[in-house]
Amino acid sequence: MSRRFWKLIGLDRAILFTIGSRGWQTAAGAITMLLIARNLRPVEQGYYYTFSSLVAIQLIFELGFSFVVLQTAAHERTKLTALSNDEISGDPVALARISSLLKRSIRWYAVAAVALVAALTATGACFFDSNQQGGTPIHWKGPWSCVLCATFLTFQMDPVVSFLEGCGHVVNVAKLRLCQAILGSSLSWLCMAFHHGLYSPGAMIGGQALGSAYFLLQVNRRMLLRLLKVDTRIHSIRWKTEILPFQWRIAVSWASIYITFQLLNPILFAYRGAIEAGKMGMSLSVCSALAGIAVSWMSTKAAPMGMLVAQNKIVELNQVFRKTVAQSSAFLLVASVVVLGGLWIVSRYAPKYAARVLPIPSFALLVLAIVLGHIVQCEAYYLRAHKREPFLWFWVLIAFITIVAITTAAKFGGMFSVALAYLLCAGVLRLSAGTYVFLSKRREWHVGLLVNAEVE
Repeated sequence: MSRRFWKLIGLDRAILFTIGSRGWQTAAGAITMLLIARNLRPVEQGYYYTFSSLVAIQLIFELGFSFVVLQTAAHERTKLTALSNDEISGDPVALARISSLLKRSIRWYAVAAVALVAALTATGACFFDSNQQGGTPIHWKGPWSCVLCATFLTFQMDPVVSFLEGCGHVVNVAKLRLCQAILGSSLSWLCMAFHHGLYSPGAMIGGQALGSAYFLLQVNRRMLLRLLKVDTRIHSIRWKTEILPFQWRIAVSWASIYITFQLLNPILFAYRGAIEAGKMGMSLSVCSALAGIAVSWMSTKAAPMGMLVAQNKIVELNQVFRKTVAQSSAFLLVASVVVLGGLWIVSRYAPKYAARVLPIPSFALLVLAIVLGHIVQCEAYYLRAHKREPFLWFWVLIAFITIVAITTAAKFGGMFSVALAYLLCAGVLRLSAGTYVFLSKRREWHVGLLVNAEVE
């Protein structure tokens, strides 16, 4: 009975660790929200969440390379028999190609990290100086500098972690994410306890950097050093033909995702003030926690699905995808109902804390948008396992429509109008366009893949 239950809900070690990480983040997020409500003024709360929104601009500078690294490594990994600290063996061509991928990713992110911090420094100074709130001045420069330093460190280590995940170290990476969540939250709470709440975002990111550093330098140092010593002059990944076509499409798509989600807070900050931005930020943090736990089922299947595509195992690929979508969507629906019920209880018995988030009708619209967006996100994982990004121009169009709708709603309407605009654009429209692309591309690509599988 127990084995059947775990098989039904699809929990393996990688998913368990990932859910543990997301679950910790959710529980820790609830504690953090209580600490924010207790220790930060409503205006400071707006700064707190706007810090996180601005830092998310790193998606644009990353140019989607981490996901490209993961999928490329997963495809090359199928030609290697062993890839661990103790042994590296297999096809020498594949070994050289996977080594060149690691070297290129390290060089790319070293340069991009400098550009990212320079852009964030200028953007933060310009944005916060031009949107000063009335009343007691907020000392944001020190906390913002802390955020920048921590972001610089994590940004350079993330591609190596993605590389290891693509090489099959899915369970170990899931363990790392759990350790990062615990360490980051603990450091963040220490800042709150010592009445330096605006330093909490920087402490959170700093904890993630410490976790990544230990994982790379202590756990996987030998394997990484051995890969870096492989001669790649003859058999190397061809950037222009193998990486760039996929990467720039992923980059534009991720930039569109940034626009449709992360710009909500800065827009509200500019048009409706820091207090309203703080309510939206706290509400979005709850919704993103739900989405993060639900997508754990699919994210841990990204590398395995890439390997199935590389091996032309389309039947197995479709089975994994359908089961994973059903399991993760069921969880998200149940969790959404529980969260809405909990918010109703809090609003009834502790209205002081409920006032820090959106009213229930507006909050429900955000939750519904997250549920619809989860389905599209699963479809994107499936298609990107083929090392292609067909969503590109749909996402650009949807991002443009969303930003216009949200800005208009924030300027002329209330918070309910903003939430409704987000649901219609980032939920309904995105799901409709994404599902159309998913069905058409899956039909088109799999005809050729099935023919190749039969020939082999």
